[in-house]
Amino acid sequence: MELLQEMLIGFCSDGANVMLGVKSGVGKLLQGDFPNIILWYCLNHRLALAVAQASEATRGTKDFQAFLDALYTYTVSPKKHAGAE
Repeated sequence: MELLQEMLIGFCSDGANVMLGVKSGVGKLLQGDFPNIILWYCLNHRLALAVAQASEATRGTKDFQAFLDALYTYTVSPKKHAGAE
């Protein structure tokens, strides 16, 4: 525990209440044991949420996302790769 207290400097999470809640989130509990810890919301999760919100507001985005998902599924398909051997 002593090594952890010396080495733990930060905690990054997805921003869910269970992780960063001001009353009983994991970050708040960690601050009780490690008062100098730095807490922050993961930038990748923030970006993903922003893109999802922007997609909802833009017409045609769902169709394009469905196309990209289907294209990805096709390219990683084991059946496709079995024929290439």
